[in-house]
Amino acid sequence: MLLLVLLGMASCQDNKQPQHTLLSGEVRNTQEKLAVLMNNDRSYRDTIPLGENGKFSDTLEVDPGHYMLYIGKNATPLYMERGNDIAVKMDGADALNTTQISGKGAAISNYLVAKQRLYKDYMKQTSSLYTLEEAAFLKKLDTMKTEQMEVLHTAGNIPETYRELEKRNISYYNLGLQQAYEGYHRYYTKKDSFKVSPAFNNALAELSFENEEDYDFSPYYRRLLLNHYNAEASKLTKEEPGSEFSENQLKVLLENKNPHIRSSMIYITAKGSMAYSSNLDRYYEKVMSQLRSEEHKKEITKLYNSWKKLEPGQPSPEFSDYENYAGGTTSLEDLRGKYVYIDVWATWCGPCRYEIPHLKKLEKDFHGRDIHFVSISIDEDKSYDQWRKMIEDESLGGIQLLADKQWKSNFVQDYMISGIPRFILIDPQGKVVDNNADRPSSETIRILFKELNI
Repeated sequence: MLLLVLLGMASCQDNKQPQHTLLSGEVRNTQEKLAVLMNNDRSYRDTIPLGENGKFSDTLEVDPGHYMLYIGKNATPLYMERGNDIAVKMDGADALNTTQISGKGAAISNYLVAKQRLYKDYMKQTSSLYTLEEAAFLKKLDTMKTEQMEVLHTAGNIPETYRELEKRNISYYNLGLQQAYEGYHRYYTKKDSFKVSPAFNNALAELSFENEEDYDFSPYYRRLLLNHYNAEASKLTKEEPGSEFSENQLKVLLENKNPHIRSSMIYITAKGSMAYSSNLDRYYEKVMSQLRSEEHKKEITKLYNSWKKLEPGQPSPEFSDYENYAGGTTSLEDLRGKYVYIDVWATWCGPCRYEIPHLKKLEKDFHGRDIHFVSISIDEDKSYDQWRKMIEDESLGGIQLLADKQWKSNFVQDYMISGIPRFILIDPQGKVVDNNADRPSSETIRILFKELNI
């Protein structure tokens, strides 16, 4: 009987374990109507209405971990566990310096906000940091690491297990800065042939690529791994002419012996690399054979099915009645009978502007041939005058169109465009030739045009 009573009491205590997290707050000086909460990999997302006075409150079911609370352009880092009762206050006009977090479980979040302020300051120093010579750069990194450790040391009420993980996370952050030094130093100093000394990357060479605990905790550790494997894949692609980066990326990731890390990184890279695979079916099968998470499998399958609709020979998604700079409106159907080379761009996009002289040259060289050159701007309404002015100032040719709903235009969504510039080639019958065509600055696009007898 005593055993049954004790078991019953234990059961009652288990049932009383908190299953929810309370999140509330107040935002002064904001016109926003919603707050958005997301975890690091964006697999969790919740929207919370803001009242007229900027107050909000919600009861959440969240897994322990790091989250970001977005209110307009302001992003506040939070760490939450079930049973926490966290209150956030800020001034929307200066969220970074006014954010205050209180309540049960607020200690780690307060530390994260303090660290965010420090890292924002570091970002302002990017150019001055990477123009330093090697020895001075490493000395500066040591100073920065000491500052970061001091912020962690002075943060109160943080569990020791979290503190130890965070110490390594800080080290990974600084290793990431070191990993980027060679490329950024070339960029900022204009020394295109610059190389770091042989000993510079010793710490990176000693990095373990199979630390599962750190992989799940530290975004900077994950970034170090991703950069390493992408560099290895790029090296293979250069060494093996004709090989594909997406296949080589998968090849090097398979060398990681930790099943959890291997599966997660293949999932992360496949989301971007699937678009560039010339054999989509084969690539998809290889990726699926490595994934462990059912949610990841569902997401990759959804992407695969979407990309299948954009394979060569499939009917192209349509756009209708886009404003034409020359007057009136234009639909894709109006352009039947010729190849259509589409540039999706915006006036604010640096890489897009880089391609403009090359696009003008390409258009001139193929003028009068069996092809339309179409530029679709996804500029916002507020940039309308800037769009028209740039076409005039740059003497842009071809067919200049403005998308109806910017990024949310059906054509942009159907082609799964998440970055610009993006080039698309469609045949005279309105079927996809290449959903991610080569840029005008590449010689290969000219070779393709000639192969198609354009």
